[in-house]
Amino acid sequence: MSFHLLGFVFVLGCLESSEGQYYPGPPIPSHVMTACQTATKFDPANLQRPGGNYITLPLAQNASIEDCATLCCKDWNCAAFSFNLGEDLCKKLASPSSKCCSLKNENSAPVNNTYGAAVRTGWKASLPGPTPPFEMSTKFSKVTFDNQFFTRVEGDTWPTTWLADDTQLSSVGDSRDEFGDSPMAMYRVYGTPDPHAPNGGSNYFLKNVTGGNPVDRTGYCQSVPGSTTVKPTSVISVNGTIYWGIACMNYGDNKYFKRQHNTAASIAVATDSTGDGWKFNATNVDFFTGRLSAPMFIQFGRDNELAVDDYVYVHFPYSIDEYTNNTAESYWNNNDYVLLGRVHKEQVLVRSSWEFWSGPSTWTKDETMSKPIMTFPEMLGMNQVNFHKESKRYILANYGFIDLNGLPRPWHQAPEVYLHRTQLTIFEAENPWGPFRLFHRDDDWRLPDGSGGGYCPVMPPKWMTGTSAWMVSAQCCAHFGPTPHHYNFTTQQFHFELN
Repeated sequence: MSFHLLGFVFVLGCLESSEGQYYPGPPIPSHVMTACQTATKFDPANLQRPGGNYITLPLAQNASIEDCATLCCKDWNCAAFSFNLGEDLCKKLASPSSKCCSLKNENSAPVNNTYGAAVRTGWKASLPGPTPPFEMSTKFSKVTFDNQFFTRVEGDTWPTTWLADDTQLSSVGDSRDEFGDSPMAMYRVYGTPDPHAPNGGSNYFLKNVTGGNPVDRTGYCQSVPGSTTVKPTSVISVNGTIYWGIACMNYGDNKYFKRQHNTAASIAVATDSTGDGWKFNATNVDFFTGRLSAPMFIQFGRDNELAVDDYVYVHFPYSIDEYTNNTAESYWNNNDYVLLGRVHKEQVLVRSSWEFWSGPSTWTKDETMSKPIMTFPEMLGMNQVNFHKESKRYILANYGFIDLNGLPRPWHQAPEVYLHRTQLTIFEAENPWGPFRLFHRDDDWRLPDGSGGGYCPVMPPKWMTGTSAWMVSAQCCAHFGPTPHHYNFTTQQFHFELN
């Protein structure tokens, strides 16, 4: 059974178009549905909420605005809605009935209602995000962010390491600078942001040290099935040797939960101690595959000088769920688990030397026998971990994309929403394998100007003190309406207490 509206065909809960199949999202738990219906707001009759219609659905003759609100609550793309009365108006919106409901992926401020009683509008409230299944920290507390932020060059991801020469290297995905657009590049970070100077001060800046397209975005990964481009995963300096994790990936291959998919990963090595030159064939392009396709090096201070032993430790985010056909795969966003690996610092480029955590004081060379060290279903990103000198704890900042119902919704899901929403969580642990404890949660992570949808929160190791750190992040892409975004190396300082 199907019917046509707005150029789509509605079939068993999915909308088919020339661009493929539109999906309104997974089933909504009943308690979330009730909460959404209760929290929905309606505009007064003299106002209407404009813009952003992505689908118009027919309603029964006895339908009410509450029925329209329910359709919005059921759809993870919906931010606002329009309840339309009158056959002429609904036909104009490609609906065959005299009552219809238009769903909007934008929640712009209301304007004067030019249709009078023929149109009533409303919007969906932001419900709390998923509850992180972790104990609360007793070591860290009272996190506060400064009411200012500073931006530098364009790009995102920004994993950062501290070199022996006291500068930092930060790897960018999709950089945009004087070298043009590149899927990855490496920048040297000079100085430290000055919170008392305009835009962080003139002594704090970044310089591209690899130029544009240090590797061919398609040729580098052509041997890896399903790959369309490359992205950096992480970077680390160890006793003067710098390693750069590089993932082959695509921007999502499951239309029902469209996560950016890491298909394989390699490790490049610098030809000097400053990262000005690189050897990109130091390992095979598929050095890591499957759930190991996003190696995230744990940082131990300047040039790894705070290392607790002779190993380099690495987190690997991954998922095994209904959207992966129950196979282990790695994603940029909304993963389920984190796996821990390690390798002797002199053997980083030797795949057979790597081993994986499989339980307390137990390691295995067979990654299929390893066990996750973190579990947070569909809410774990690709996160950099830092060893914090003063507390002797490992600090991890995590991002998870969610919809207005507070449920996981990948960034690349179609249709694109006008304002992405992110839950930010910050954890600490006594060991690289945990247990991790929560000490900060923000279900609607925004910068002071109201911009949201941040991702890849990174704490550059040089900028961490006993009770503060700078967080680097990026946002993308508020293409529509007045909402700003900052697709940049964006820095904001935060503070905490040690107990």
